Amino acid sequence: MDPEISLLLHHLTAAKKLAEKDSRHGMVAYLLELAIIEVEELCERSSQTDRSDDVV
Repeated sequence: MDPEISLLLHHLTAAKKLAEKDSRHGMVAYLLELAIIEVEELCERSSQTDRSDDVV
């Protein structure tokens, strides 16, 4: 995984954990979780695309 993406995931995860500590920030934690999932899915799609390029 690209180091910049890894750092982004780390920061999103840390921010989500902080948001979860305060129940008033439930929506923020939820949105951060969605962002984490989106980045992970983009990484998976990117790695699948890279592998399919190798096959050709």
